[in-house]
Parts: sequence; structure tokens; C-alpha cells
Amino acid sequence: MEWAEITVVTSAEAVEAVSNRFQELGAQGTVISDPEPVLGQTSGEVRVSAYFPVDGRLERRVQEIREFVAGLGQYGLAPGPGRVEVRRVEDEDWAEAWKSYYRPIRVGRRILVRPSWEEAPAEGVVIELDPGMAFGTGTHPTTALCLEVLEEVLRQGEAVWDLGTGSGILAIGAARLGAGRVEAFDVDPVAVQAARRNAARNGVADVVSVHERDVAAAGENLPQELSHAPDVIVVNIIAE
Repeated sequence: MEWAEITVVTSAEAVEAVSNRFQELGAQGTVISDPEPVLGQTSGEVRVSAYFPVDGRLERRVQEIREFVAGLGQYGLAPGPGRVEVRRVEDEDWAEAWKSYYRPIRVGRRILVRPSWEEAPAEGVVIELDPGMAFGTGTHPTTALCLEVLEEVLRQGEAVWDLGTGSGILAIGAARLGAGRVEAFDVDPVAVQAARRNAARNGVADVVSVHERDVAAAGENLPQELSHAPDVIVVNIIAE
């Protein structure tokens, strides 16, 4: 199958808005590169790439992205270069393309997040990930901030719930930081499988249980094993 890679070259402050617009238009995957350093500035250009099937709606999607980027100023966001680039890629190419952007990163005082295919020092609290198509690599600010807060507030042996676990990064981080039990939830079966694989990869599958469940919709109809109140809840999902 042929796919279109649509890339917006923008400012760091506009990344969230561009990523959200891609999601609204039905992107099948999104990659955010690290900011390119610019002399005298704290952050430079960021490339946000999304992948769409090549079909009858592609041309309209590209046009809508161009219009959205041109109008970023009305939301008080600097568009940066504001370039929109389009190229076609084969199925097997885009599924692996994001890996070139993903490098080991340090978070907080002790945490190291590293992709499973990268060599990196193993000291400290190491989280090894292959997120696949699930959200959560540690490079996104909200993910890193959640890990930093977990490092500060989590006490040994506490019970943790991770709502919207994605790749499982926060659930695994909690287990590595000493949680006694972690229940991780996601409504996306792809994310659930990725989180389970990553928990096993990190040797914490006996601590982390991953559930395909919408906890909010379930209300009080939770199974007996989930009826206890957790000590800590992490929720890293979109606002709505």
C-alpha cells in the first residue's frame, strides 16, 4: 500500500496544534522530530510528520493542512518556517521511518529511556521501549513531565493506575521506581499489545497488568481485582 508523508516544518510552540490537526484529519501515525538548534535560541525548527493513505481525500487533506498552518497566528502561535512538504512512501518504509528520530533520553534525576534497538548506558532507572504504533516514547513533554513527577512522589510498594498507557512507558517507569502493583489501561488494542510487550521486555510483567478497558465509561462496573483504590494515578491523555 502507498502512503503519503505530510511534514510541517514549524516552531516548537506550534507542535501540539499541528499534531492535533493531523489527528483530526485521520493520520495513521505521527512523528515529531527534536527541535533543530538555532544559534541564540532555546529551540529551533521542529518537523512534524504524519502518514495518510494515498486516496481520493489526500489532496483535500494537504490543502486543509496548508490552510491551518497559514492561520496559526490567529491562535497566538508562531508558525516558524510554516513549510508543508509532501512525499509518497511505501508501507514498509513509513512503519520504520520514525525510528531514525528516536534516541536515548534522560528524564529527571535517574531515568533513562532508550529504544530497544539502541545501545546506551544501563545505569540508573532504565526503561527500554519499542512503542510501535502506540503513543509514548519519552520525547513528548507531557510524558517526560509525568515521569519526573512519578520520580518525586511515588513511594516504595504503592499501587499505581496508568490511564491511557499507550506504549506503557509510565506504567513501566512506575514499576522501575518501586511501585508494588501497576494497573495500566488503554482503549486501543494496538497500545495494549505494545504495552504488554514492553512490560515483558523490561522484566516487570509480574508487576504491570495491562487492560483493554475504558475506565471512565466503566464507572463502578470494574472487576473485583480493580476495586481497590490506587495510591497514585497517572493520566497522560488528550483533554477531552
